[in-house]
Amino acid sequence: MKRILPLLADIGHGIIAVLLVGLLLQVTLSWHFIVGILLGLLPDIDVIPRLLRSGSVVPTKEDPLDHRDYLHFPLLFILVGLLVAFVDTYWGGVFIIATTLHFINDTWGTGDGIMWLWPISRKKYKWRKLDTWKSDIYTHTPKSNKDTWIDASYLQITSIALIEYATFLVALVGLILYFTF
Repeated sequence: MKRILPLLADIGHGIIAVLLVGLLLQVTLSWHFIVGILLGLLPDIDVIPRLLRSGSVVPTKEDPLDHRDYLHFPLLFILVGLLVAFVDTYWGGVFIIATTLHFINDTWGTGDGIMWLWPISRKKYKWRKLDTWKSDIYTHTPKSNKDTWIDASYLQITSIALIEYATFLVALVGLILYFTF
């Protein structure tokens, strides 16, 4: 169950993106939230191969690259979102907002940051001052608990936990209000 905790903010990002763009463009929403959630999670699709191989998303000695080294490229996603927007303004807007919120969250949350300027630069950007997070918690040896980073970030009172849970709760409240009124 605790492996779901790191996904809550990204689920919230997808819901918030659908609500914002839907209300702005006056689109009647229903199944759109499912696609919005998938778009909020889309930048992390590169964890699936590692998860299937090792049962964990964290780097190991055998597979030292972070999953964010493969697909966390905001400029690429914004470009794709703009192309989608030429075909469909609503979905292009949802794509850009959901994925950009995901990248903003990953810039200050767990891990070593992301390459905001790829392909121009491979430099990773990280806002490290928001928490007591240390990247050594994120790495592990094969004998250690693979969920240590989840415990350190989400099962304690940290800025990561508070902001990500608040994001999810705001999204849920927005969802409830949308379908209630």
